[in-house]
Amino acid sequence: MTEIKKGLVSVITVCYNAEKNLEETILSILNQTYSNIEYIIIDGGSSDGTVDIIKKYADRLAYWVSEPDKGIYDAMNKGIFQAKGEWIYFIGASDLLLKHSFQTIFSEKIDAEVIYGDITMVYPKGQKQIKKALSSSCLLYRMLTSHQAILMHTKVIKEHKGFNLDYKILADFDLMQRSYLSGVTFQYIPVSVAEFKFDGVSSKVSKEDIDFYRIMKSNKSIKYPMMCFIVLEIKRLIGFVYRKFILKQL
Repeated sequence: MTEIKKGLVSVITVCYNAEKNLEETILSILNQTYSNIEYIIIDGGSSDGTVDIIKKYADRLAYWVSEPDKGIYDAMNKGIFQAKGEWIYFIGASDLLLKHSFQTIFSEKIDAEVIYGDITMVYPKGQKQIKKALSSSCLLYRMLTSHQAILMHTKVIKEHKGFNLDYKILADFDLMQRSYLSGVTFQYIPVSVAEFKFDGVSSKVSKEDIDFYRIMKSNKSIKYPMMCFIVLEIKRLIGFVYRKFILKQL
């Protein structure tokens, strides 16, 4: 495959009432050592001081808007529509893009349509843990890494029509899985891309957990999606116990 040009990256932040953390996120983008970036912020019509923070940096943004939306993935699709870069990268309003992430990534030979790396998890009491990404083949049944550690070629994400709004939380997994199954190429680069603030996960089975099953069944990624779902639930509950009763003691 021909090496893909290392060009403009469209960084997209979607937010709502995010005045507490948004400015720190914005600065983590603007202070990147890789300069070929356009920054887009899609706000859901915040009623706190979020818009004032956005306006403070408006002259350094490629685009921003504050208006009601249908949820996080609707807002992300709006950002995709505005993106002019060759690559699209999403980061939340409480997460931090590590300073040399893009410079490190684009110093490598890029020959894939999706680039992904590791993520640094930041737990409620400030503990940090690097979570290593999985092989792209794991997309048959689970997410390979957090979306804050993924850059996707703009042409590919638009060809796949962005995020499916039927999934309220796991539309990023659905998009990655559909892309993988269609033959899109993935490349892992061993760098922690961003810090992701993790505030814990309930031990109860939720609609979002069921969506793993719905997505695998809809995309026909594996033969027995329910069996896979049960195994993933057991692993998730073990992870919950570790975070709830062991990690906080460290």
